[in-house]
Amino acid sequence: MLNKPQTLREHSAAYASGSMSPVDTVEWALDNLDVAPHAFTLVTADRARQEAAASEKRWRDGRQRGALDGAPAAVKDLFDVAGTPTSAGSLVYKDGPIKNVDAPVVNSLSRAGVCLLGKTNLTEFAYSGLGINPHFGTPPNAYGSDKARIPGGSSSGAAIVVAKGLVPVSLGTDTAGSVRIPAAMNGLVGFKPSSSYYDRTAVFPLSTTLDSVGILARCVDDVRLIDAALKGRKGAVRQPTGGLSGLLVFAPEGIVTEKIEPAVAENYETALRAVEKAGATVVRCRVDELDETMELISRHGAITGGEAAHIHRDLLASEESSLIDPRVLVRLRMAQDMRARDLVALLSVRDRLIGSLSGKLGPQALIAYPTVARTAPTIAELEESEETYFSQNALILRNTMIGNYLDMPGITLPSGIDGDGLPTGILFATTTGREASLLTAAVELEAVLIEQLGPVSAAEERLF
Repeated sequence: MLNKPQTLREHSAAYASGSMSPVDTVEWALDNLDVAPHAFTLVTADRARQEAAASEKRWRDGRQRGALDGAPAAVKDLFDVAGTPTSAGSLVYKDGPIKNVDAPVVNSLSRAGVCLLGKTNLTEFAYSGLGINPHFGTPPNAYGSDKARIPGGSSSGAAIVVAKGLVPVSLGTDTAGSVRIPAAMNGLVGFKPSSSYYDRTAVFPLSTTLDSVGILARCVDDVRLIDAALKGRKGAVRQPTGGLSGLLVFAPEGIVTEKIEPAVAENYETALRAVEKAGATVVRCRVDELDETMELISRHGAITGGEAAHIHRDLLASEESSLIDPRVLVRLRMAQDMRARDLVALLSVRDRLIGSLSGKLGPQALIAYPTVARTAPTIAELEESEETYFSQNALILRNTMIGNYLDMPGITLPSGIDGDGLPTGILFATTTGREASLLTAAVELEAVLIEQLGPVSAAEERLF
């Protein structure tokens, strides 16, 4: 399959022309799972084949459901899928209760005609930005052929199956960066909306306050198509026009640009110049809310930790806690010591900061900064040293976790590669409830960055 489609619209165009079928696509993916080792915790081959056969019949009868019909997809193993357990990347739940129904967001994809290929790997309980999992194995980054590098996490497998071309889109979750980090580290687009934007029913939680369902894809158009399906919108997605004229982009100075690798900084600056050249107004300034957020977290701890320790309190008190990844267990044990007054302080100040930031950003304004401070380190260096694991996890999560605390919708776009051929990303973010304007702007921003920087693709040259 030399010209295998990569995007949702390419899949539907191929089906419409008869050059390939949903059954062809699903069988190809099932035959090539080995290109993405450890990316899946569970492959739903029977379901994918049944959905592909039904989609193929709809295309043949002229009853196709749109651009998603017949396209393969995957979901992080936090989402309930009928007929399977939800492992959360853990041995504790690997053979847990079989779920009777799909999570609502999974059901939305199914109704749109998607063929579910399987459930993807993650850091245990989604509690790390690195993507390392000793139970199911760690899927190596799609780039960096010299050494196996981390995929980013926690939605590690969800990124790799897209980057390797097995599926055009996947669903993940993002509590402190878990969609945007692996997307940035694998040259993908990653979208995190506000926490309440998508239905989180039947999605295994890490933090009930900060969790959000997110999308990983090759392009913004695919994100928008999935977004339409998840929000129940029918018909063609309206394409934006008008370029970047009138767009105001704040490029914050301060915490989000500290300790960033030279290549990350260089690619960030190049991306900003391209955006400015295309008509946007770029303003470099301090955004106090970002810095104050990190100061609060440094002083009081993270909401994620306190809520995760509460969610897993019974497990932590049981003998089964010995089955947990020791690095995840250490963080959960530490979070058990979080004081109630610290959690209350974080939650009470949060509302003020969200309101303050919303007042500063109008409907035509975005904030842009490097998605991750560095490119993907090797798996070996993180596994060899606990100190390195924890310090790098904190650095890699730093920029994205600010957006979760402030409930900021954000989308990471590829911004280039470093000297080792490893991808970097630029994060564009806005304030709660402005997902539609963010996605509209992202189409134009992506076009500008591709024109100026060229596309970043791991899979096409290697597989096709």
